[in-house]
Amino acid sequence: MSLLDLPSAIFVLVPVLGAFIASQFTQQGIKLANSIILQAGLVGTLIGLITMLGNMSDPAAIGPGLSIA
Repeated sequence: MSLLDLPSAIFVLVPVLGAFIASQFTQQGIKLANSIILQAGLVGTLIGLITMLGNMSDPAAIGPGLSIA
């Protein structure tokens, strides 16, 4: 079991890197990425939880799945 889920990491890091690229790596890019990262992480967590619960057939796996989320 891994604590890092690659699709979730990509879902969070792509908007942050896009903010840095759009602002040409200036101080404003750091502020923009700071405001984006929390929202992207929450949306990624919710999407992951919905997917996990939709595909789950073993109720004993809910605890470990929630800990990863």
